[in-house]
Amino acid sequence: MRASVDPRIKKWFVCFTDDTNTRFWYDPLIKPGFRHCYAFGYDNLSGAWIIYDPAWDNLIIRVLNPQQLKVFIASIIKKETILEVDIAKDPMFLTRHFHSCVTSICHLVGINILIPTPYRLYCALRKNGAQVSLLSKNLL
Repeated sequence: MRASVDPRIKKWFVCFTDDTNTRFWYDPLIKPGFRHCYAFGYDNLSGAWIIYDPAWDNLIIRVLNPQQLKVFIASIIKKETILEVDIAKDPMFLTRHFHSCVTSICHLVGINILIPTPYRLYCALRKNGAQVSLLSKNLL
């Protein structure tokens, strides 16, 4: 068990999007649809959905009631790429050099990647067995 992750949340939905509040000089180099990532998951003990959104300028953690969850799901369904990720048990070492949305999500789900971009995270998660969610947009 890792101390940095609540052991009650066994699965996270990791979302990849272009919807961000911040633009950077390197944005044209980033794969479209993969400029930002965040996660949400269900906590069985409290019966609540939690959104974990590590933005460049802040960290947003929200607990959603059922009505808020409906609005949230309606805003992302079929618009973002969403993976269902089971929590890994291995510690992370490679992603501790700086803070970004990608490195934060790497810590959350327990995965190492060398080049921390959202698309590289997506590829690493898929390689490690993450499934594309039914909420996700088509990736054709």
